[in-house]
Amino acid sequence: MCENLKIYDYNFKKQEVEEEITIKDDKEMIARIMYDIGMSGTTWNKLYHKSIFATRRFENRIVNDIVVTYKCYIDAGEVIFSNQCKYYYLKHPDSILGRSVRERQIDMYKASLERYYYIKNIYPDFIDNDIGMLLMIFHRYRVDYAKMADFIKSAKMKKKYNEIFSLKKVLKCRVSRRMR
Repeated sequence: MCENLKIYDYNFKKQEVEEEITIKDDKEMIARIMYDIGMSGTTWNKLYHKSIFATRRFENRIVNDIVVTYKCYIDAGEVIFSNQCKYYYLKHPDSILGRSVRERQIDMYKASLERYYYIKNIYPDFIDNDIGMLLMIFHRYRVDYAKMADFIKSAKMKKKYNEIFSLKKVLKCRVSRRMR
């Protein structure tokens, strides 16, 4: 997996950084999907060994990435991650993402539920899966983030919340995504 840059036309500047390679296990990568870190949930900024797709196929649905990527992480066991931008994603107005917002939202919700139960079956005590599902619900239904934080704290997730999920971290992540 590598970093990516979303571009809207071909006039962009390539950003050079010294490459750092890290290895992340499947749970770390699934957590990145759940917390919407980088483009961890997409399929397009990654190289795959062909054996990963021996039993995996894309479905005829809008949000294919959501139903394939986490399964690939689980099958692979670990991911080699490069901080260098090696993928340039051209945002195109006629892409599949241009479909009806309602149609996309419904498919996103169904795919998120499928992902939640699939991961829950493999890793029943993986709290990042539970928090990720809550985040998806809160995001889709536009719940106030202060209320979300109160809910997470009241749901006996305080220890994990204090470790990885502070309100400042969520807001910082949301602000940095908007700046990209």
